[in-house]
Amino acid sequence: WETTVTVADFGQAFKATLVWHDAPATTNASFTPVNNLDLEVVAPLVGTMLGNDFLGGQSTTGGTADDLNNVEMILLNNAPPGEYTIRVKGTAVNTGTQGFALVITGDVAETETVCSPADFNADGVLDIFDVLGFIDAFNASDDSADFNDDSVFDIFDVLGFIDAFNAGCP
Repeated sequence: WETTVTVADFGQAFKATLVWHDAPATTNASFTPVNNLDLEVVAPLVGTMLGNDFLGGQSTTGGTADDLNNVEMILLNNAPPGEYTIRVKGTAVNTGTQGFALVITGDVAETETVCSPADFNADGVLDIFDVLGFIDAFNASDDSADFNDDSVFDIFDVLGFIDAFNAGCP
C-alpha cells in the first residue's frame, strides 16, 4: 500500500506510525511474530527511512527493516517541505490478510491520487466502488456527478461517467 503526502513548512515534526494486530503464533513458538509489515518513508533531502530505525532521537536512512514489532514509527523532528511517499509493505503475510492502521502527523496534506474523473473514491483504481459512488452522488444531485457541467443531472452525465470509466487510468 502506498500514499503520498505533502509537508508544507520546514521545522515541524513529521511522524508516521504503523500498527497492526498480528495473528497468534503456534503454541510454544520460539519466535512469535506471524505476519510482518514494514513501514517505509521516502522524504525529500533525507532519502528512504525504515520504521523503528532511529539515531539521535529521530529516523535515519540506511538501516534495516524491523521484523519483530507490530508497531513501527518514522519520526523527523524538523521535516523538510516537499512530497513524502509512505509505503506499507507486506513483507511476510503468513496467515490470512493483514489489516493495519497508519497515522500521519505534522504539517501534512494528502496528495491527490485521483486517476480519472470516474475515480470517485480517489484510490487510484477504477472499480465497482467508483460506480457505486457515482450512483450515490447522481441520486443525491451532488455536483461531482454532473459530468458535463450543465447543472442538470441526466443521461448525459451517466454517459460521461461511463466514458471516463471506460477510458481507465493513465
